[in-house]
Amino acid sequence: MKINKFPVSPDHWTNNWIPISYSNILSQKQLENSTTFILDDTTNTFGLIALARGYFYHDKYLELGDVWLHPNYRSKYLEKRKISAIFLNQVIYQIWKLHTNLNKISLYVAQDNIPAIRLYTNHGFKIIKDNLKCPKLQLNNAIYMVKDKHS
Repeated sequence: MKINKFPVSPDHWTNNWIPISYSNILSQKQLENSTTFILDDTTNTFGLIALARGYFYHDKYLELGDVWLHPNYRSKYLEKRKISAIFLNQVIYQIWKLHTNLNKISLYVAQDNIPAIRLYTNHGFKIIKDNLKCPKLQLNNAIYMVKDKHS
């Protein structure tokens, strides 16, 4: 599995079901330092398998957003590991590699998205706050999670 990365741009996998969520929150410079991570497969009819965006705030802080896995790949395995876990692990690795001064990665997840919460927890994210409302991201009942670089 190879992850492709692109600058966050309306030209790369953006539509009403995978919007650029932070376009009204971050400055143009912050968006230019943000990255879209894509796992695709041109050998099948699905094309896009998974997508995530690393939204850059400053050299110590990045927020993971717009994480999406094609429904046909959810709960599927490749070499005894869930595809979602493989993808997230590679995205985290690429984020640390791209942003060497970064101390933490954070994210918001819907409180009722138990599979995603389990996935993030298994990758070292800790729940910091729950029952959050985040109008800028159109989230109600969200959980805020953080992964420190050395966890």
